[in-house]
Amino acid sequence: MVSTPDGEKCIRAATVIWTAGVRASHLGHALEATTGCSLDRGGRVVVESDFSITSYPAIRIAGDLCSYSHTNDGKPLPGMAGPAVQMGVWVAKDILAKTQNQSHQPFAFIDFGTMAVVGPLFAVADLRGLKFTGPFGWLLWGLAHLA
Repeated sequence: MVSTPDGEKCIRAATVIWTAGVRASHLGHALEATTGCSLDRGGRVVVESDFSITSYPAIRIAGDLCSYSHTNDGKPLPGMAGPAVQMGVWVAKDILAKTQNQSHQPFAFIDFGTMAVVGPLFAVADLRGLKFTGPFGWLLWGLAHLA
């Protein structure tokens, strides 16, 4: 069920992709009610190492709706664009490998750093310890997002 200005609507789909938001979608609670999957305290779906839900290997959750804690330190990956892109690429390659009866390497997140726009022509960037601010930080942010 999806809430719309005209009321709730049921959307039947083979694939559902959630692509917006700064907090977990209500879809996590819907999955919990339907599949019995676990949610973290933020409402994100706790996933297996292949981004599937326990007992539902065909359901994959990536991005800011998933709580992925299969990391070296056991901490979940942040719900940011960098991890989400890497998750999505890995899941797509894993599904493709499975359809071709091939194995696929385990997911390994690569932390390139963090960037944020603070104002017009001003951003901050922490790239593995190299820190930049101001217009140069904004330029780096722009280049990273174009890439």
